[in-house]
Amino acid sequence: IHHAQEFENRFWTIFSVLLSTALFFAKDSPIAFGRWSPSLGFLGILFSAYLMHLWDRHAHRLELSRQVTLRRNATNTSSLNRLQALGIPVEAQLARINSCLASIDQLLIPSTINNFINLRFVMRKEREIISVFEECDARALNYLIG
Repeated sequence: IHHAQEFENRFWTIFSVLLSTALFFAKDSPIAFGRWSPSLGFLGILFSAYLMHLWDRHAHRLELSRQVTLRRNATNTSSLNRLQALGIPVEAQLARINSCLASIDQLLIPSTINNFINLRFVMRKEREIISVFEECDARALNYLIG
């Protein structure tokens, strides 16, 4: 799913480049300021493409963070209470996973570029997330995943 979103983001970014090129440089365009100042037109293209890139990433993040409205019963709370009573630090493990994900996920840099630039850091954080899952017993893993 992540690769599909990246490809969709690239599509909309390229589409924005092509559309803004036509808008800023076409003879019959109402905002063809690129014909009088090519450098300003080029900067306008870069700005609109980056703005589209950021907007698509933001829309995807909103979609991922949207809460699913399923009926939840009291078993989730009682399951958490039972795990805490057994001494299993589920909330601490969840906090570790969230902190690793927050440090990997950059707001302004696409993940493709971030993985290329910060490969060792990303791999270390991914190993840390995997180690959290490996340390869990079956009940804690079910709670973390579910």
